[in-house]
Amino acid sequence: MIIATAPAETAIRRARAQSNRRIAAHDADGAVAMMADAVLVIPSGGGPISGRAAVRAAFAAGFADPDFLTYERLPDRIEVTADGSGATETGRWRGLWKPRSGQLALSGHYVARWRQDGGRWITLSEIFEPEQA
Repeated sequence: MIIATAPAETAIRRARAQSNRRIAAHDADGAVAMMADAVLVIPSGGGPISGRAAVRAAFAAGFADPDFLTYERLPDRIEVTADGSGATETGRWRGLWKPRSGQLALSGHYVARWRQDGGRWITLSEIFEPEQA
């Protein structure tokens, strides 16, 4: 792998920022709009979630919590495959809740795999590791 070329990195960072905004707005459909139908997500505190519909349902359940604020993924590095058709994103993530919840934040590191599909970048998988104490 090589470090991302500017256009691919910019497109992926924009897609990530849009996803973060949709999660903050508690928009379950928008939160999964950039994901492949067969996406695989491994959350930090649970088992794998397979498929966009299942990930959407997980987001909707989280959004139903009145104390939940948002999840953010903050990319540090994006690398593109030599042929330009795929990419790997690594960075830090955090989840935020209202103070009354007793659980203000969770955080850690993540890795996401991307693929170009019809001129746009879609997420194939995301793995979230919790912060180590």
